[in-house]
Amino acid sequence: MSIAIREFVVNRPDYGQTKWVERRAEVEDGQVLAEIEKFALTANNITYAVAGDMLNYWSFFPAEDGWGKIPVWGFARVVQSKCKGIPEGERIYGYLP
Repeated sequence: MSIAIREFVVNRPDYGQTKWVERRAEVEDGQVLAEIEKFALTANNITYAVAGDMLNYWSFFPAEDGWGKIPVWGFARVVQSKCKGIPEGERIYGYLP
């Protein structure tokens, strides 16, 4: 089943330029789809963008050429799972796109 995903991306050379990108995707074996419920965006996250190329942060959550997803720490709920041991409805904490 194809699902709609909405993502916030920044222009890698100019972090002041942002946009929302919508796409459709399938959850494949070994993957989960998690809906972000709460997250923190702080000066530390901007460091991820500034050091994105040097420390390889941009590769964690790939985006279209020239754009990047600044990672955040937060809580999410699994809405679809094809990963053994992670049930739908599970609340998770972690490094999110």
